[in-house]
Amino acid sequence: MRGGDLQVRGTDLSSAQRQVSEVGLSQSVSAALRFPSFYRIVQQAFDLCDPVFNRSTRDFPVRNDERLRERLPVEAVDALNLVAIQLQGIPADEFLQQGLEHRRDILVHHAAVHLQRFAVAEQRRQHVGGTRTQFLDQRLFVPQHQMHLIAALGQRCRDAVDAILSHEPFKSMKERFNFVAVMPPSEESGVSIPHKGEWKSTVLGSNYDTFYSDRYLTTLHLKQLHDVLAAVPYEHIVILANTENYGGGGIYNSYLMSAAHNEKTRPVVVHEFGHSFAGLADEYYYDDQYETQYPADTEPWEPNLTTLVDFDRKWKDMLPRGTKIPTKPSKKNLYTEVGVYEGGGYQSKGVYRPAQECRMKINEAPVFCPVCERAIRRVINYYTSGK
Repeated sequence: MRGGDLQVRGTDLSSAQRQVSEVGLSQSVSAALRFPSFYRIVQQAFDLCDPVFNRSTRDFPVRNDERLRERLPVEAVDALNLVAIQLQGIPADEFLQQGLEHRRDILVHHAAVHLQRFAVAEQRRQHVGGTRTQFLDQRLFVPQHQMHLIAALGQRCRDAVDAILSHEPFKSMKERFNFVAVMPPSEESGVSIPHKGEWKSTVLGSNYDTFYSDRYLTTLHLKQLHDVLAAVPYEHIVILANTENYGGGGIYNSYLMSAAHNEKTRPVVVHEFGHSFAGLADEYYYDDQYETQYPADTEPWEPNLTTLVDFDRKWKDMLPRGTKIPTKPSKKNLYTEVGVYEGGGYQSKGVYRPAQECRMKINEAPVFCPVCERAIRRVINYYTSGK
């Protein structure tokens, strides 16, 4: 990338330090390049400021320079603000804390923090698992509005962790997980409900009515989410929204969100974690409300649904000998009897699930079915042992 006459290539830190020194930038910035996370922020600033930077620039602009704000995208100004903190003598390693401690973890992504938009978020450890090379970091993101809510939200975080770790295979593999609650301040409390005309100014802008479903709770402000979490290591995100209204949502490899104060929060958190962590599909269905969700000639990518197009790659190896396909529900062994039961993925016909009932089908199910449990175990092993 290029900023005026400054060019930084690749990730050679010593080379970058040399180039910074050659163009006469502050030595404190040069020193900051020892830290890869900070180095990336400086790179971002140079990239976004082009062509504002030039060879005569010895220091970075200050955060209150209105002319700079008019000429640069807000992301560049935010990156420069972080650099300005370094110029004022605050050590980069002190500011980035855990982010720098885990800077060698290839699964951790560091980004510039929007200092003018977010105050420092409180963190509380909820569960500490295995060794540095064998754990998964989960972040429970709980926006808070008033200080007296912290105790209640802290309890909701513990409830969510307990709910997840009470289900297999999480229960028997809990030593491989860390859960830390992150509690950033929010201007208002609650969640936006568009169909009621209720809009809240919150740190994530969370809302119901996703895809016009009253209970589908999500946020589209992913950049803000990751900015708030940028200084701490994480692989997966659990968001507890400060609301009593039933709802939630889980997006594979992105995040899960659930109402924090509903009587069904615990089962919803576990269900949505099945989506976001392991890529499990919904096994419930309607009267063909979404009849084209899974085309009949295509095998679903999710491990717990099949259209029988390529069933060999799914749970065929787990079927008891003599099992008929499709399998007629027996009303016995509802959660453990593996078969090929029609109905799943919102469709009553043409899509099949592995068990009569499962945590991915109904809130009342106390466990994941054996197929979902195996799928989750494979993901945990992939993250923690490379297998």
